[in-house]
Amino acid sequence: MNTSLTIYLGNNSAFAAVDVNGQIDLLALGESETEMSINETIDTEKLFYAGAEFHGEDLIQLELSLAGLFSKIIARCLRIVDIYPDKVLLVVPGDLQNLGIYHASSKRAQIRNIEVIEENRSLAALASYGPKGISPDYAPVIGGLFWIRHGDSPTGALPIVTREDLGAAEKVVEKPRVAPSAPSVISLGDRSVFDLRVSRDKRKRFNLSWVLATFILCAGVAGVYYFASSDSKEPSTPLESAVVPVASVPVASVPVASVPVASVPVASVPVASVPVASVPVASVPVASVPV
Repeated sequence: MNTSLTIYLGNNSAFAAVDVNGQIDLLALGESETEMSINETIDTEKLFYAGAEFHGEDLIQLELSLAGLFSKIIARCLRIVDIYPDKVLLVVPGDLQNLGIYHASSKRAQIRNIEVIEENRSLAALASYGPKGISPDYAPVIGGLFWIRHGDSPTGALPIVTREDLGAAEKVVEKPRVAPSAPSVISLGDRSVFDLRVSRDKRKRFNLSWVLATFILCAGVAGVYYFASSDSKEPSTPLESAVVPVASVPVASVPVASVPVASVPVASVPVASVPVASVPVASVPVASVPV
């Protein structure tokens, strides 16, 4: 039967817990209390955090105070559990700069196998292997017992626990094979902008056809605008009377047959008077025409 005892030295009180054959219990250091006040006999602030060195009578007094505390806890363990622990673990806050003082004090208390660890290692072991919801006052002393069982907590990601790890056979459900359905969208090119591959070495080519078409269009618009503006700006010129000289033309005598002319009624049409410019006509000799 393996037994372990954990002693935690806090800032004001000391706690103890025992592990007997896999069962963990808090050790009552008083008649009805689980904690024991130590700030009256031990300067814990100077011992844990100040980093001061102890010499002469101060060192001897500190070792005797710690040895008396260890002796009381061992005696309480023998009285309640009736077993001397196989392993004794001391959990202290802060760093382990005064490790020699703890070992010297344990020798004075006749403790054969004592080991000293920091409080952070005990809390990490409790978080990894122990139960949840433990009071912060008891967490360091109970976490020390889990540290004795399992050691330091793993630093990486925790492994996945399966049903086989818990002792139960994992049930595998086989699903029938189903043919994959046709894609709803067929991609003719790149599926997204992240798949688009742009070649930065290729330079953009100059498109001459677009420039020529633009030039012809601009020239046509400019020509239409030019002719339209020139027609609108041309002044109106009054009609002047022109004198056309008529040369004398000889007229040959032409025989004309007698044609009966029927009388045709002509409707009277009002004719507007139009001024006609006087045109001098040269005298033309007319030959006699036989009738």
